[in-house]
Amino acid sequence: MSILITGGAGFIGSATAKVCAQAGRRVTVLDNLSTGRMDRVRWGAFCLGDIRNVEAVREVLRLNGVTTVVHLAAYANVGESIAKPAEYYSNNVSGTTALLEAMLAENVRRIVFASSCSVYGNTASLRLREDHDVQPMSPYGESKMIGERMLDWYGHAYGLQAIKLRYFNVAGADPEAGLGEDVETSLRIVPRALKAALRDVPLQLFGTDFDTVDGTAVRDYVHVRDVADANLRAIEYLEGDRPNAVMNLGTGRGVSVRQIGAEVGQALGKPLQLQPHPRREGDVPYAVADAARAGELLGWRAAFSSLAEIVDSAVKHCHPPTLDPARPQPTGA
Repeated sequence: MSILITGGAGFIGSATAKVCAQAGRRVTVLDNLSTGRMDRVRWGAFCLGDIRNVEAVREVLRLNGVTTVVHLAAYANVGESIAKPAEYYSNNVSGTTALLEAMLAENVRRIVFASSCSVYGNTASLRLREDHDVQPMSPYGESKMIGERMLDWYGHAYGLQAIKLRYFNVAGADPEAGLGEDVETSLRIVPRALKAALRDVPLQLFGTDFDTVDGTAVRDYVHVRDVADANLRAIEYLEGDRPNAVMNLGTGRGVSVRQIGAEVGQALGKPLQLQPHPRREGDVPYAVADAARAGELLGWRAAFSSLAEIVDSAVKHCHPPTLDPARPQPTGA
């Protein structure tokens, strides 16, 4: 089977390309390299292009005999989406619409859609299930909710087979391939903590007055290796002609921002400085998954997602590779 991974030069996309290739799938990566990197493209053919270009996507699908799409090409930061909603709706909503148009035109009827826990918004529930109401609090979360609903209607009207995976907070690095996040550009908390350590500056805590264990936001962190494995299992699920579904990918364990900072400091052998800042618009206090459905339907569980494993792999395999305690550390300003 031939798999197209949109956004395949990114953090999650490259890990997914690896597991698909190792499983014997023919992989094609489509990426416009706005945030992806060519050094991540090591498995499968690469096509430079934007998902909003319907004719270009059709050609990629046709020439590579694609049977299933894993759709990861999205902007994915809550705060940035509030500041730049037009970019998020253009890329995440218009881009998904164009991708689906190209798929239908080329009779490609299977898609694994990377959704997000951001669709849930602020909820009092301590364990989020897929049947909870979705009330996103940001353009990013709303763009994912719109994508999910589009897939529901496309399934009803056109017979599209779709798995919607609501990723919780993806982190860590694949130690076998050295695929870590870019500490200079990533807005996720673990690489931000690593960047603060590298520069010997305080880690900014956006919100210290949440109703949580230590006042900082609590999230469910899931290792990128586990997410890539779930993506492959979702492909296999669709190939079995089973019903469309939505499911959470998480561990069921909550970790606070302060706990992340402490774990990174311990891994690097020096405590991080912490600097309180006001809450960011759109941030929720608590988001932890009930991932039972993914276990039931995909046989999936988070196997590499302890906090220690996530942080240790991120420290050793971040980009640029300067934070491993076993390597010489930078000096000076």
